[in-house]
Amino acid sequence: MGGAARMAHIGGIAAIGSLVIYLTWRLAFTLPAGGWNLTVALVLVVFEALPLGGLILKAITLWNIDSHAPPPVNEAPVGQKVAVLIPTYNEPVEVLAPTIAAACALEPAHQTWVLDDGDREWVADMCAAFGARYVSRPQHDHAKAGNMNHALDLMAAEEEAGQERIDIIAVLDCDHVPLPGFLTATLGWFADEEIALVQGPQAFYNSGAFDDDGISGEQGMFFNVLMPARNSAGAGPFWCGSTSLPRVKALREVGGVATETITEDMHTTLKLIRVGWKTVYHHQTLAVGLAPATADQYLLQRRRWGMGAMQILTYERLWAAKSWMSWRNFHEYLNGTLWWLEGIATLVAFLIPMLVLVSGAQTSTAGPVEFLIAFVAMFCTRLWGSKRLMRHQIHWPTAFALRIFRVPVGLACLWWLVSRQSLEFQVTPRAQPTHGSAAAPHRC
Repeated sequence: MGGAARMAHIGGIAAIGSLVIYLTWRLAFTLPAGGWNLTVALVLVVFEALPLGGLILKAITLWNIDSHAPPPVNEAPVGQKVAVLIPTYNEPVEVLAPTIAAACALEPAHQTWVLDDGDREWVADMCAAFGARYVSRPQHDHAKAGNMNHALDLMAAEEEAGQERIDIIAVLDCDHVPLPGFLTATLGWFADEEIALVQGPQAFYNSGAFDDDGISGEQGMFFNVLMPARNSAGAGPFWCGSTSLPRVKALREVGGVATETITEDMHTTLKLIRVGWKTVYHHQTLAVGLAPATADQYLLQRRRWGMGAMQILTYERLWAAKSWMSWRNFHEYLNGTLWWLEGIATLVAFLIPMLVLVSGAQTSTAGPVEFLIAFVAMFCTRLWGSKRLMRHQIHWPTAFALRIFRVPVGLACLWWLVSRQSLEFQVTPRAQPTHGSAAAPHRC
């Protein structure tokens, strides 16, 4: 066990232990004698204890995030053919061209398909110049999911007509430029016939964007800690759209890319898990793209993800999905969707202490200085330990600020659960980061 893993374990135990010691002190030594004061004090202690369950689960799931990938390959698995798919809608040439050029240059031999939902003649001309195949469709329904399903249908029709069969597709958002090892590093996974999906991390090169993996971003935590932690027995990452390789046979078995919700990638993963397919995470940067550049773009993206999670929660009845899910997947997917209601929990976290204060009740027999020292010691130890458990991939001031910033997302998710209004796929605007350039909306 390396030093980083050892410190992560120490951090997790310290975070849990500090809260347990604090709660024990509160219950054994600080509760008032009885009546109204005791009732309010117990409500407050229960509120203080709420993070304990989450801390324990996080320590269990993040205890080991190490995984081992197959060695790089010089060709696809025997008898298997690969196509790189690049869905696009209305992105400018400076965003699209680098992705297409880099995809065409990848090894081993493969096809590159550009799925243009914008029916743009200049994109067709650019594809011809780079050696990519240009694909458009007559009906532009279901956004990116529909675009990809059209390509899968085209593959099936051509295979039936006697043309070359495509076995594995690699998916790149139109702004994600693949690195040379994108295919050679990942295709080895498909030697295991039970694997339906290989998901890689999404890294971003527009430094200074609102969510750029740096001190203001969250994606580093997700792709460097949470996703690697799912590479274990009984678990597996969900499809994140770009920088991924799905097996065509698996997608066809579940009816193609899911169109019932606006988060088609995660929903498709659940369908794959239900019929017994496995997913894996390849923890190596193999493409770089554009992160949401502004706060508005960040909120738009997070709102789409949150609302889609609510659709999946209700459509798949995740609270009752244990019959076809492992314990780990049940926990990951149920809590992963409910997490988007955190804005409600944030409001409650502010409301309860205010109500306790307004009530005028005495909630502790400890003196103010003694209570302050105990609380601060517990809180700081929790932050210290949790940061190490999360492999230093979190910056607490930013995390707290973003939690408050995302409150409207939680409210929107709750409102959808109540109203069940229809949802449309809302794109995240992005553009090549150049001086004076405006962001162009797209469907990636």
